[in-house]
Amino acid sequence: MSDKATTTAQASASEPARALKVLALGDVMKMTSAGRTHIYKEVGAGRFPRPIRVSRGRVGWLEHEVQAWIAARVAERDAAA
Repeated sequence: MSDKATTTAQASASEPARALKVLALGDVMKMTSAGRTHIYKEVGAGRFPRPIRVSRGRVGWLEHEVQAWIAARVAERDAAA
């Protein structure tokens, strides 16, 4: 799977039925305009969604979690205005 590849899967039984999209690190970097080091630093600090293991040596982020993180940044900005 390349950095630009994405994978879809069905949601777990605890979530509403919907297709889940898994983003590669490169896609997350493009969506957030953040670099690899910053993303992993924020994950370690608990301020960014944790990746899931896709395969041995490969992780990805759930698109809806990254989008929610972005939406929270927008809400923080708007609340400060």
